[in-house]
Amino acid sequence: MTTIAGTTIPGDPLVLGDVFYRSSSPGHFWHLSGAKEPFDYERKIDDLLDQAAFEFDFAKRKALASELQKIMSEELPIVPLWSRKAILAASETLGNAEAFTANAFGVQEFLAVVFRK
Repeated sequence: MTTIAGTTIPGDPLVLGDVFYRSSSPGHFWHLSGAKEPFDYERKIDDLLDQAAFEFDFAKRKALASELQKIMSEELPIVPLWSRKAILAASETLGNAEAFTANAFGVQEFLAVVFRK
């Protein structure tokens, strides 16, 4: 199965922890049965997120984030791609497609599509 999905990750990767990285989250789209049968590395990430939830010391939090990123780069369950432009595939049958500029999270352009019916 191949999935292409987009997300915006803030500067602190632990902020998206419960939405994206936690094995029991619906946003954990690369292993949807992770809540029932998490891989070993997913358990480690869940443990890191549990620790980070109550960690306010910057150096310790940075170490937890580094460990999370190390696990993700070794296991490579997803291949992160980066773009300053949001990309949307659209069909001419959708109609009302227009580009506009926004400044949220560094994204420079969006393509808005409104259905005709």
